Amino acid sequence: SEITEKSHHVHNTQNQNRHHRKVLTKLTNHYPNSTFTMGSSQSSVSAMPPKGERVLIIGGGPSGLVALKELREKGFDATVLEKAAGVGGAFRVAYDHMFLTISTKLMGYSDFAWAGRPRYAPRAEYVEYLERYVSFFQLEDGLSFNTDVTGAVLKGSGEWEVEAEKDGKKMVMKADRLIICTGSNHNPKYAPVPGFTGETMHSSDWRSNKQVAGKRVMIIGNGESSADIAADSAEIAESVVLWARRPIPMGPRFLNQKSGDELSSMEAMQHKGSRTEMWEMLETSTTSPVSQLQSPKAYSDIRIDWVNKTLKEANHDVAHLNAIIFKNACSSVEDGFKRSDQI
Repeated sequence: SEITEKSHHVHNTQNQNRHHRKVLTKLTNHYPNSTFTMGSSQSSVSAMPPKGERVLIIGGGPSGLVALKELREKGFDATVLEKAAGVGGAFRVAYDHMFLTISTKLMGYSDFAWAGRPRYAPRAEYVEYLERYVSFFQLEDGLSFNTDVTGAVLKGSGEWEVEAEKDGKKMVMKADRLIICTGSNHNPKYAPVPGFTGETMHSSDWRSNKQVAGKRVMIIGNGESSADIAADSAEIAESVVLWARRPIPMGPRFLNQKSGDELSSMEAMQHKGSRTEMWEMLETSTTSPVSQLQSPKAYSDIRIDWVNKTLKEANHDVAHLNAIIFKNACSSVEDGFKRSDQI
């Protein structure tokens, strides 16, 4: 599959490069005193950066990697500083049963399509995908692992002074620009619970449901991690209560009979021969980019197929869920329930 991936990208890149060269020729002829450079498959032509401009990127997750790739293609001297031993960020260290909440079709980079049928991939497979991305675009020499950034100061000259530790040794690096790609959930936040004397755990400490076997569990929060942990805990804990400040409709990843045992269904998707159609995935109903991946007719056919099979299976829970999703989507925007000719 990796060979197929690479040959597909080589073909696309050749076509895009020919287009970029034509654009460059026109720009150069029109602006003879300017210098231009060719960008990546998803970038436009831009002015060349100052010679030797150095950029430090903190974090080797999905955002840090694409920043490294795009900046290098523009001519910047860019380096990623990652405190872990490899790429992936939070996905590298997450809990055992973590699966992507959207399919591989939408989770992949636009210029590095994820090979194979759309599926909900486990975190380990996503990390492997990111490693292939690094290898394909030859980013290895721009990655500094086991490098923990401890501070950064913007000097009066406009230069950044970055302090870090690598393999127990302190170092100071200078950069013209600094990009923070550590994510919004870098530091765990513990909610104070006055009077509670039991065990307190943050989702970043969660590995598997063995940690709560036979215990009474309360999960605070209603995000993606809490939904995963609640479902996982319910299989083995004495009781599970999920607490949230406001109601948020939770939807199954599959809009079919597989929703009763999502974990087994997602694990089965990793094996050859397991087929899951696009209409069976929740994002078909909730994520507009899915429609942009298909022609209008193809997307309409997917939705009609989904409705027909839902009715055929008499799956009233899924039909009700879809009604809630559309109601929330309409009520979240002004005039959402009006026809276009009434606005």
